[in-house]
Amino acid sequence: MPKPPFRPFKPAGAGRRKKAVKATQRASPEAFPDKDAAGQFLFQIILPPSLRWSFISVGKSASTSTLHALYEAEFGHPLTADLTPLHDINPDAAIHTLPEHGIFGRALHQGLSMPDLLALPQLEQRICVVRDPLERAISGFRYICKSHHLKARWFARERFEMDAAVGFDWDRHTDTVQGFERFLAFLAWQMDASGVDRLNGHWRPQTAFIKPEVYRPTLIGRMEDVPAYFKALSAQLGAAPRGAEYRKNPQADMDISVFCSPAARRHCAEIFAPDYEAFEYASPLPGPD
Repeated sequence: MPKPPFRPFKPAGAGRRKKAVKATQRASPEAFPDKDAAGQFLFQIILPPSLRWSFISVGKSASTSTLHALYEAEFGHPLTADLTPLHDINPDAAIHTLPEHGIFGRALHQGLSMPDLLALPQLEQRICVVRDPLERAISGFRYICKSHHLKARWFARERFEMDAAVGFDWDRHTDTVQGFERFLAFLAWQMDASGVDRLNGHWRPQTAFIKPEVYRPTLIGRMEDVPAYFKALSAQLGAAPRGAEYRKNPQADMDISVFCSPAARRHCAEIFAPDYEAFEYASPLPGPD
């Protein structure tokens, strides 16, 4: 498929963005308790200039790697421009800033509602990536601990709230199973206090983030089989598969079983129950004898 000449995205006006949010909420009122939830959902949907695909960028689920693959599929070469992020602790954060510079777009900023996206004739793929909920929660916990060790502003609000709400001791609980259990208790507290749509996207349940009944993904990648995911992605978008070369922002390898206490497994089973069901992951709880 020939690619159109590149033209940077220009943001739609405020009125058009408001209409997109209202139309999205009106089309799926059960999925969006308020306009903020609908707006945040549209904000996370990334689009290319060709409008051939959309990608909903779920934190801690290969979003950085996927965006690099999508950039190359769209423009025919890898991204080489770089920047040093002001707050983001992701060393490869540059790819996430492309919507800010008009290279990619966001559905919200373009004034496109979810019904608009579903009706676009040239939009071939609606892409997302999912991950085992327990592994993703552990990855999110290690990420917020990394932010603490760096004394970064990234996740600062959540770190202060964890300290106040669940007594998380940042001198003793970082990178420990006891800390992970308190982290999960914090997520449960946040969901109860503010609703699931207010959780940070790096650990918000994936069903709440993707809202598959609304987004209707046509390609669901799985972190557990990234090579097969990139092969399918490349085949469907007409790009050569690059596989491991796209592995971006990886965390240091470690035995994550140290975090898998009975209490942590139980908390994960409760908090992420919709994810286990929707994406057919095995329960973290032991089966019957």
